Amino acid sequence: MYIKTDKRRLYWLINLYRSKRIDIKTFCDEFYFCYAHELDKSTLDVKEKNIFSELHEIVVRFSPFEEDHRVAPKAYSTQEDVNNEVEKAYKALQAAGKRPEQYL
Repeated sequence: MYIKTDKRRLYWLINLYRSKRIDIKTFCDEFYFCYAHELDKSTLDVKEKNIFSELHEIVVRFSPFEEDHRVAPKAYSTQEDVNNEVEKAYKALQAAGKRPEQYL
């Protein structure tokens, strides 16, 4: 486990979620609080900033409620959206040479 100010926590959370060790609500809540409120973003390089920022945009809009998606389908992210964005982020981190798998 990494402290909330450490960027490695974002990698760790992605790995926990991908390996189904945490549920989507826990992932979204933890990623949001870490990225938006705790993390010193000056520790991120340009690629990490872009990748984590894009993932954050999906995470903060996640709603498990079908009613939300019926009322305002473009306003909320689904579980599929989160899953897709997590995989996209993971692959982008790998492509950037970040080795996200080492933080599990």
